[in-house]
Amino acid sequence: MVVYREYPKTITKALKSYGYKLIDYYEFHDSILNITYIDSEGVEKSKTICFNFKGELIRNCNQHTSNSAAIENEMNYGYLGKLGNNYVLGKFDDDGKRYDLSLRDSSNAIISDSFVEQKYFNEPLCGDLLCMLPEHRKVRNNKLYILSRDKNIAVITEIDLEAIFHLR
Repeated sequence: MVVYREYPKTITKALKSYGYKLIDYYEFHDSILNITYIDSEGVEKSKTICFNFKGELIRNCNQHTSNSAAIENEMNYGYLGKLGNNYVLGKFDDDGKRYDLSLRDSSNAIISDSFVEQKYFNEPLCGDLLCMLPEHRKVRNNKLYILSRDKNIAVITEIDLEAIFHLR
């Protein structure tokens, strides 16, 4: 038996009331669904609206997942989470042979850079690095967790960030 909850119309109704034209991006961040949408102001001024897991609108939700505008404006790396008071960012290199990591302060100044070779995180669930979802790479408890697969088996790779950034 499959049990699921559906919240018909509540999310759509809220988006329509905000004048959305197109959903640009969405992600589940902790216990919040963040939806970035385009309205009549266009792509240059996309907006974010948030809902809890009951489909209820969360007013004035924080658009910056990192809580730092300087980090949010970093174009080359994606935000993974926090390590202490600093920010962990990551990106795949152009060849897809490694995952580059950068530890930054709130002004986006580099504290430390490192990388993880591709062989340590196997193959993305979708089969291609380009489609690896941000939700499959998260920082929690001073570790980076990467969800991937090895043939038909799901694998979670745990990387000690204090060790990889040489903070000990």
